[in-house]
Amino acid sequence: PMEQRLEMITCDKPPCKLRSWLQGFNASIAVFLMDFFMTRSFAVQLRQQKAALEDSVTVAGRIAEHLAAYDLDSAEADLRQHAEQLPPDMATVLGNLLRNLKSYRPFLP
Repeated sequence: PMEQRLEMITCDKPPCKLRSWLQGFNASIAVFLMDFFMTRSFAVQLRQQKAALEDSVTVAGRIAEHLAAYDLDSAEADLRQHAEQLPPDMATVLGNLLRNLKSYRPFLP
């Protein structure tokens, strides 16, 4: 009986080695899949943030062009139409700038 116990503990027979190998393989696959899905999620979020940033820069640039040319009506239309694509602080600042330019318009050449 003691020999049988030792044999079960050391597990020198091939099925036990195969089982431990499969457990190690399964653990490696699990780690790989977790890493893959976490990295994929990060990449998707990063692409979304990049697209939102590009959109806000494009809109801000277009509004700045209108403001530089004193085309205040077009600037206001773009700001109203695309305000959700801008960060809230930027939309507020551009709105303040637009109001200031409108109030100073009669005094500008």
